[in-house]
Amino acid sequence: MWRHVRLITLILLLSVGLAACSSQELPGGCPPSCSGLYLYQYKLNNANLAGADLSKADLTRATLVNANLSGADLRGAIMPYTDLEGANFTNADLSGADLKFAKLKGADLTGANLEGASLLSATYRPSTRWPEGFNYRGAGAVLLPTD
Repeated sequence: MWRHVRLITLILLLSVGLAACSSQELPGGCPPSCSGLYLYQYKLNNANLAGADLSKADLTRATLVNANLSGADLRGAIMPYTDLEGANFTNADLSGADLKFAKLKGADLTGANLEGASLLSATYRPSTRWPEGFNYRGAGAVLLPTD
């Protein structure tokens, strides 16, 4: 009986510890070269990936809250369901990126290249900053209701 209680306690402590992680270690060489990496569900909150090559990287369901991706190469990146709240994408290249259902609340996409990017059901708030002249609603982005 007590062995089961200890085992359950250990599992719960590990779960809480993993959930509290704000960031994970990236594979060697990344950044700057992260092209094509499989980073599914990575926690990269507050990560500095400015200027990194993340082209064709799989960031599905990753968490990049407040990450710095300014000037990053994200051409063809796979990012559905990714949490990008408050992320800095200024002057980043997101052409052809898959951002379906991504959370873009408060993200800064000023000067970013979003040509051919899929924003189907990506959510944003009025605080989200878009490239000048970019039709984010036409690209499928959806305004979140206010709290």
